[in-house]
Amino acid sequence: MKKILLSTVLFYFFPVMILTAAPGIKFILNDAGTGYYVESGDRLLSEIEIPATFKGKKVVSIGRRAFQDCSKLKKIIIPNSVTIIRKFAFYRCTSLKSIIVPNSVITIKRFAFGYSGLINITIPNSVTNIGKWAFTTCKSLKYISLGNGVTTLKMGMFLNCSNLKSINIPNSVRTIGKWVFSICTGLQNIIIPNGVTTIRKWAFYECTSLTRITIPNSVENIDRDAFEKCIKLKIIRVPTGKLQFFRRVLAKNLYSKIITY
Repeated sequence: MKKILLSTVLFYFFPVMILTAAPGIKFILNDAGTGYYVESGDRLLSEIEIPATFKGKKVVSIGRRAFQDCSKLKKIIIPNSVTIIRKFAFYRCTSLKSIIVPNSVITIKRFAFGYSGLINITIPNSVTNIGKWAFTTCKSLKYISLGNGVTTLKMGMFLNCSNLKSINIPNSVRTIGKWVFSICTGLQNIIIPNGVTTIRKWAFYECTSLTRITIPNSVENIDRDAFEKCIKLKIIRVPTGKLQFFRRVLAKNLYSKIITY
């Protein structure tokens, strides 16, 4: 009876066994028992290589807050087995300047790289879902290339990326959400592809270096405050057939001249 009670107590207080393989990385078996996810990384390491397998099973995801506040982390290698980068995974990794996202990754959760030191990043075509605020306040981020698997730029995705100079928005994108490029004060040029149908409020709020922008014919919905406080935005190019619509919707942009193409 005592053994049964003891084992019950141990299971209650220690239900998950955390295992270590590569130096500085801890793993946990996922609920389905099909693979492992990275539970945490050593805060003192500057370089980490995540193995593709552990104990004969694939390493399939990087867990929530796994490397959060790893301020010394400069280089990390993510294997092709990983499909999900969970929320806050690299949050405030201020020394992490670049990272290769493998083409196995499908989902990047919210705040995954928020407040990190990233300078550039390429998102592969395999990624179909990027969460809200995923790259918010990456103030060193200058260039980002998005793959054509993404259809929605969600709320605050690049908010306050003040050094972002340009971005390649793929033709697959249909919606640019609220606050996506807000306070991207270094953003000088952006091409909205024909295919985007919706631009939400404050999408380009306070993009103070943006001087001109072309809105494609595909856009059917655009909120009145989409370009609020874009004080240098002098030219907004719109389709000839939708001139009156955009003049009405963008009436608050008193400093911008709306012309047709």
